[in-house]
Amino acid sequence: MGVVAREIPQYHPAQANSVARVLSISVTKGTCTQRRPVRCTLGTLGPGATVTIRTRTRVLVVAALRSIVVVSSDTQDTNMTNNMAEANVTTFSNATVQSRINAPPTGRVAAQLSYRAFAVLGRRSPTSQVRLCTTPPRNFVQVHAPGTFKYRGRYCRDFSRVRPGGTVSFLVSAFPSATGRVTAAVRAAAVGAARESHASARILVGAATACPAAAEARTARSQPRAHAAC
Repeated sequence: MGVVAREIPQYHPAQANSVARVLSISVTKGTCTQRRPVRCTLGTLGPGATVTIRTRTRVLVVAALRSIVVVSSDTQDTNMTNNMAEANVTTFSNATVQSRINAPPTGRVAAQLSYRAFAVLGRRSPTSQVRLCTTPPRNFVQVHAPGTFKYRGRYCRDFSRVRPGGTVSFLVSAFPSATGRVTAAVRAAAVGAARESHASARILVGAATACPAAAEARTARSQPRAHAAC
């Protein structure tokens, strides 16, 4: 086996290929795996020999990253202080995302109310994944938001490969259970965007519509006939 060079991922090895993907790799001697964590088998090296490993990698996250390589061999090494090398890189992105909400200004207790949450990816952003979430008012019951999942009390949906300038959305429906002014909140985040976008809408919930009592009307023959009722 001889000399081996191994990558030590900054994150859990199972997540390494979600952080950065190796597009190509070359080595002046030996062979390397391309899937991370990268491992290169370099064979037997003579005194003073040099092997160069080159990679082309696509970074998939915005973060301060650290690349660590460790070399080892079958032969006992009397100086292990230089068997590890580290390089640091910080990635940036010009991605932006904006959230919006379209909700009615008023509603009534026990009457279904619907609103729509939106996220718009910036026109200068790269194609990206967007997460759109909403927090319905606490007194909304029977909340229904098709296509979403619950996360920390929010209803969220992930949209993959949203194009620059693209808009994504989902509909929320519920039944207000108390009167008063309430707030429906929306937030959106995109891979590479420096910050989340927040939006909200205030809704005035009024009392339930009174149920009209059944009325009776008598015909000329004095036969009772019921009219409208809830």
